[in-house]
Amino acid sequence: MKRSGGALRVTEGGAVITRIETGDGSSDAYKTVYVGQMDLDGRLVPRDEPGHAVPISPNGLDPGDLWKSVYDGATYSFSGERFWWQDGETKLRHSFADTLPREITDELKRLRMNGGRFVITPCGDVVTQIPNEKTPPDIRAQFRELSRPVKRFLQLRRDRGNVDMVPVYVGHLSADERPIEVEEPTRLTDPLSEQEEASLEAWVAAMGSYEESDLSEDDHRRDDRGEGSR
Repeated sequence: MKRSGGALRVTEGGAVITRIETGDGSSDAYKTVYVGQMDLDGRLVPRDEPGHAVPISPNGLDPGDLWKSVYDGATYSFSGERFWWQDGETKLRHSFADTLPREITDELKRLRMNGGRFVITPCGDVVTQIPNEKTPPDIRAQFRELSRPVKRFLQLRRDRGNVDMVPVYVGHLSADERPIEVEEPTRLTDPLSEQEEASLEAWVAAMGSYEESDLSEDDHRRDDRGEGSR
């Protein structure tokens, strides 16, 4: 499939995917394909430095703690009560609701009040990034405990990727809580459901609910009186 090598990704459900060239001369030169399934666990061991292995799913973390492994996984987004996955090829948003446990969504909203992106690792850990000013008080002590590869990873993200945010742990999804199931995206050409049609009709009707006879001249007269004359 990729004789010269290349990147692959393991989703939160254990699916291995990669991108290959389409070879059809279209503007979309690559497509995402399914490779197989695998259980990714244990440690990431540098070939020349086995003593600096990084656990894929670190133990003993509390929500808001500095993430002590590689920041990678299936990427999702949220804003308020809306959660979605964006297809990298079509750019369409696939919503999902009532899929994540309440404690996970509450923690995401606490850490990122304005919404944003988060990842779910192949082991089910939920991780997001927060601005430096939102980091926990003991961030320095936590940073000193990081392994050398993770420190290097943070340094590369900051210097090369211009990412001035810190990855933190949100929570964990058990095996029966993943993979995330998303809905089909809404397209502009999709027909409205009966509920959507009724809601839209009510909204439009409310726009014309004020008759001219209901308004007096006083409703349109400017009040030039000062604060003291009230």
